[in-house]
Amino acid sequence: MGSNRAHVIRNLSLLLAFCGLSACDTMPRAVVEVPPSAPMVEGLLASAPPKVQISPRPMPAVVDPADPTAGSPALVIASAGWRVPNVALTEETVAALRAFLDRGGRILLLGYAAALVHRLELEPSVPECAPFRWGLDARTSLGRARLGIEAVRDEADIFTQGLTAVPSRETSWYLAGGEPCCVATALYPTSLPVQGTVLAKLITERDGALDATGAPVLVHWRQGRGAVLALGLEPAWTGTDSAIAQNATRFLQNAYSWLLAGQAVAKVPCWILPDPSIQPTVTPLPKVAQRAIPGAPLLANWGWVASPTSAGTALDADSVLDPVLLRSWQSGADLFTLSLADGDRGSLLPWSDRDPLQRPRSYRTSPQAISWRPEVLAVLTREAHARGMLVHGALDPLPVADAPVERLAALRFAARELADRRRLGAGALDGFVARDWFGDRDALGVAMVQDFHPGGRFVRKGEPSLAQRGAVWALD
Repeated sequence: MGSNRAHVIRNLSLLLAFCGLSACDTMPRAVVEVPPSAPMVEGLLASAPPKVQISPRPMPAVVDPADPTAGSPALVIASAGWRVPNVALTEETVAALRAFLDRGGRILLLGYAAALVHRLELEPSVPECAPFRWGLDARTSLGRARLGIEAVRDEADIFTQGLTAVPSRETSWYLAGGEPCCVATALYPTSLPVQGTVLAKLITERDGALDATGAPVLVHWRQGRGAVLALGLEPAWTGTDSAIAQNATRFLQNAYSWLLAGQAVAKVPCWILPDPSIQPTVTPLPKVAQRAIPGAPLLANWGWVASPTSAGTALDADSVLDPVLLRSWQSGADLFTLSLADGDRGSLLPWSDRDPLQRPRSYRTSPQAISWRPEVLAVLTREAHARGMLVHGALDPLPVADAPVERLAALRFAARELADRRRLGAGALDGFVARDWFGDRDALGVAMVQDFHPGGRFVRKGEPSLAQRGAVWALD
């Protein structure tokens, strides 16, 4: 018996050796950290200087306080997706990176990573992180967009050498784009950088129309003997536009030259921000006997409706974001509606007597009972746009009398306050809906909206809705 067992073990050992295996191969192994894979990472690797190894890895949770970059005098931090990551740097990591800069190190931030300058305590102003989206809905004619930089200081020349300029604009270059287009951006549209030096601002082309009034996008900071360069735009190394791909590659090559500052460096660490995980979809209802509410419908609901208040207290944007907007989006909703008026108290927008736009005499509002301010509505609107949803403001019922001129004035006022695309950006409503209107053969209602939002809509709906001002609901 013992000899047979030994014979079997010997034959098994020979079989393992023949297959190239050993006994230790059958033991559990430590988990190996796999480098991230994304177009941004591929571009970083392809643009690396000769004899320099770019070492991508996920953003570490813990770093060596004395040497966070493993001996390298340079560090690259980049995002790798359109979803805005939520990165919480520990105090130890912030202290280690600031000490790294004080010793003369240099850091290159790309995409959403440009917002880390605030968390590193280099810049008091906080950039706005959001994906730029164009061509993903019916608001466009061609659905094509291109994004780039326009130099505002001579110091930007070292980063733009060899790039192909925008026709008729010698100091502008496209770095990203697509048809449709979805690009990660970290910009300063309202609060400009205080400690940093702005080298370039954003330029945007939508369906052939160029907008050169963008926010700062390429900024430089100094800390001790070191420096930080942040590009709040994710360059596009892949795509059908070869000129953009060449510009993106050349820009990063120039950025590498600045990053290494002529030093002989063999390896540069590259930290990739985590891509936020997609929230799980709504789970199906359990069997009837197992439900918390007996008799709950089996069919999927067509949307969520939320009141602006709870027990007499106004809800904040976060109280509506997760239970209403997020759940509706997960279920396929593509429209988010904000109720701007009710029958008892009128509009939620106060209208000053000193406003250049004359207020109609019949205009009804109750400022002391206003549940949400326009800035809160703008937050919800930006969150909806980041998920590809349209946002409408419901004027049902209209807060004015039946006179067409008063209705047009009320609609124009609401459009100016809540749908001004140039002033509010992604926080601007996409249009308005009303149930009662007049015979508007000349489409004056649409004109009132599109004076402030060129792609704005004005539509009518056929059934009564909530009678509580400030409510929200999301529909598929």
